[in-house]
Amino acid sequence: MSNTYRFVGSRSEIGDKKLTKFGQAFELEDSQVPHVLGTSSAPGVPALPSPEFDEIGFTEQELSLYSDPYSHAQANEAFQEKKLKALRALHELRER
Repeated sequence: MSNTYRFVGSRSEIGDKKLTKFGQAFELEDSQVPHVLGTSSAPGVPALPSPEFDEIGFTEQELSLYSDPYSHAQANEAFQEKKLKALRALHELRER
């Protein structure tokens, strides 16, 4: 079974799939998750399950304006707070 994940990093690849946009959606088979996402001691691709990402509340406008990770330095405070929540959620996910 596959599930949708949302990218919360700057740049990464999974096979031939390039992840370059913050919030970019991609599919992973359940069997791929531990290998691709990693753990706290061996981190992999920084991504959250789509439902967890959606709970944080990024707007479509924010994801459009700040899809390029290099634009985050100029992002507004609301986006910065949500990004911090996403990174904390990623840390918690990897600790499980």
